Formats: sequence, structure tokens, C-alpha cells
Amino acid sequence: MAEDSHLFESMGDLERREARLAGNCFKQGRETYLPLYEAKMLHHFDHRYATYEGATQANINEGSLPQPAEQQKRDPTFTVLPRYWTRSREVYVRCARLPEALRKAIRAADAELVRLGLAHLFFAKWLAGSEQLTKNQGLFKSWCDFVGAFDFARELAPTQLGLCGDNPPLLQPTSTDDLPAEAIDKISTGSREATAWHSPDQKLVDSYLAAMSAYRIDLPKTSKTDDDIWSIADGLLEETAPKWLFAFRDIASSVVERTGIFSVLPCVGVGHTAPLMYFSDGVSVPLIACLLASLDSLTFDYVARQKIGGTHLTYFILNQLPVLPPSSYSTDQLGFIVPRAVELACTAWDVQHFLDDVWRDANPDLRAAIERQWCENREATGGHNYNAPEWYSPLDDRCPLPPFKWSDDRRARLRAELDAYYAGLYGLDERDLRYILDPTDVYGPDFPGETFRVLKEKEIARYGEYRTRRLVLEAWESLHREGVLK
Repeated sequence: MAEDSHLFESMGDLERREARLAGNCFKQGRETYLPLYEAKMLHHFDHRYATYEGATQANINEGSLPQPAEQQKRDPTFTVLPRYWTRSREVYVRCARLPEALRKAIRAADAELVRLGLAHLFFAKWLAGSEQLTKNQGLFKSWCDFVGAFDFARELAPTQLGLCGDNPPLLQPTSTDDLPAEAIDKISTGSREATAWHSPDQKLVDSYLAAMSAYRIDLPKTSKTDDDIWSIADGLLEETAPKWLFAFRDIASSVVERTGIFSVLPCVGVGHTAPLMYFSDGVSVPLIACLLASLDSLTFDYVARQKIGGTHLTYFILNQLPVLPPSSYSTDQLGFIVPRAVELACTAWDVQHFLDDVWRDANPDLRAAIERQWCENREATGGHNYNAPEWYSPLDDRCPLPPFKWSDDRRARLRAELDAYYAGLYGLDERDLRYILDPTDVYGPDFPGETFRVLKEKEIARYGEYRTRRLVLEAWESLHREGVLK
């Protein structure tokens, strides 16, 4: 973060420039500033765990921020405030699903490379959408038509697209696919200064079209001129940036309350102590909800504690930890896990896009299970109406349900059910589970080892009992009695 500190803006800086706060983002004209989240601001299934609002200098020095009250979290429009904000372009350019060369050009503010990167991406979409190649029109005529629609590419030579490989230059084209080494307005046919032409390499053309097909963008409907380059680039960044992020705490230890802490976040800036996990386009989002539930389970946390020797949960360590593969989940298991996971994770409008994506990828049975879960939440808490704030922009195929309403007691029960369920999926029996929760429950008070001692001590101080142990064992017994676990 130190190398990027020049990108950070404080609330005072932005307010002096008369920027307006919307949710926890600042708006100044056409510019948006996104919050910069730190690891201490998130917890299990909770992206609103701590806030800089009301934090004293002593809090900041200790790294212990104020935690919002339950009543605040029951408001789905409530957002936590960071210490700093950064321009949305600085966030999107690092996570948008665009070719790396184009993202690097935008980040470097290199207009010529941005022009080339846009042409490289758009021309492939142009060919795929208009099926020009199948009409025997040829690459060169297709390029001319493309330039007519996207004037910003007029100064580019089509050979800059890299489709000709090492093919030698020709004095004149030999086919309709040959491309000139000059922009179309600069092609010369003179005997002394004739433009060189190059035949495309079909393997390169095929791999180019295949690679660009992975980027899901829509071509602009109207002609785009040279003056539109940056507006096009910014629009693409916002369009292709993820609407939510999957983060975890890097700072961890085997002797604190919990070790593995994972959560869904809005699309925001994050510091290096909150690493991100990215997923391929084809991964089903309900399975990502299962991954979240798995990583936040006590069983996974217990294993993580055996691996971490220092104070950092790094990618290197995370890659060694046992996670149930996506193929292991049955339809019934998805129906149990996903509704509970989304109720825990989706309690505010700023992460509603995660619920939207789960809903979009869910089959009718899973959608019905999510709706039943939402109705149970409404019956227990009063629920919310679908009154989205102005700063939430849903897609056409959004989930029709508003966020789940926060309830500390209900969340404790749901997490206990998931902890018990995942203990069963990991193959534990009741004695194993009792040991993970508290080894003295199995071996007696003189047993020298410990698992979640800090969690136990904090809950005894707060609730007068080791609440997690009671709730998880009650859930374990209930799930076996009902035949959910066998």
C-alpha cells in the first residue's frame, strides 16, 4: 500500500473539493471515489464489521476500530466508512475482465496503446458479431468497415493487431485477407513508396478470435471517434469490473479467536492485508457461496490453525488447505448450504449483486429454497421491502428479493448449522467435533492442548457460556435427528 499511497484521498480532501457521499462512495462530477477497505473492516460473512466512523486516534493506533451496533446493521443501506478513498478507475483497472495489455495501457494513461488495445478487442467482436469472415469478404474489407464505425482506429495499421506473424512483406495484396502495414488513409501504391502488405497467419487469427471471445462486452451502438477513447475505456472498465469481491484476512494466527476469516465485499479498493480470490467466468456462483461457507467453518479453521506458524494466511498456505471440490456438492447439499450462506452474507444493498448472481445461476429448486430462507428471515425479523437506494444499479435479471435482515441471534444459529453440517461433510463424528470445539470436553480439564480457547473465553465473558459449542452441538444433534446428516 505504501507505494500507492499517492492514490488515496481522505474524507477531508474530498469534502474540500465538494464531493458528495453516496453510501460510502464519493461522487464528484463524473468521477467516483471508492472506499479503500482494510482487513480489520471485515469478518465472517460480514463486510460491515468495523468502521472508521467515530474512530479515535487511539483506536487507529491500536488497529481496533469501532464496531457498528446490531441496530445499524439491520439497516440495509448502512455502510461502513474507510480511512481513505481512491478513484474508481484505479480499482477497476486492476480487476476488470479485459485484456491485460489494455488494462496496462489505461493504467499508464498511454492514449496510443489504449487506442490499439480497444481496436484489438473491438475488431474481434466486430468479426464475431457480423460474421464477416464467413461471407468471404476478407479481413481487409472487414477492417475498412470496422474503421468506418470506429473512427478512433483510423490511424492504426491493421498489421498492428499482430495477426500476420512473421509473414514477409508483399508489394501488393494477393488475397482479400492481406493487410497493409499503413493506416487505410495512408496506403500508397506508388512504384517507389508502395505500402507493404502482409498475409495473415490463420492460426494467429483463430487464436486471436478465441482469446477475445472470452471477454464479455457489447460493442457501442454508435460510431466512436478519436475523442471518445477515454470515455470508452472508462465505460469498459466499469462494465467488466466485478460487482463484488471475495476477500480474506491476511493477518491471522493460531492463537486468536478465529484464524480463517473470509467475506464477500462490494467492488472496492482493498489493502494488501485483505487478499482477493478470483473465479473463472464459468464458475457457478452458488458454488462460490458454498466455498464461502466452507472457508468460514470451524472445521476448516481448525485445520488452518495447524498450518499457520506465523501471523499471515498467505496464498501459499491457503493453497495447501483442504477444501471440498465443487463436484462434491449434491443438489440437496446446495439446497441446505446456499440459502444459509446468502442470508449470512447478503444483508445490505452494497453486496446485493452477490445475491443477484447467486439467483441468476440457481436452478428453480434452489431459487425456491432461497426464497423460503428469505421468508423465514422476514418472519423472524420483519424483513425488508424492495426499496433500493439510488446508488444501487441492478441488472435486468436481478434477484427479486431485497437483502436479508440482520439478526445477531439468528446469524449465530445459522452459522452453527453450517458448522455442524460441514463437520459432517468433512467426515467428522461427534467426538471429533467436540474435540475441535473444546478438547477438554473429550479428554478432561487437565488436557494441555487447545483449539479455540480465545473464542471460548470471550463467549463465556460475554454470554456466560461457550455459546458456539452449545449451538453447534445442538445443530449437530438436530441435523442427525432430522436425517439431514447421516
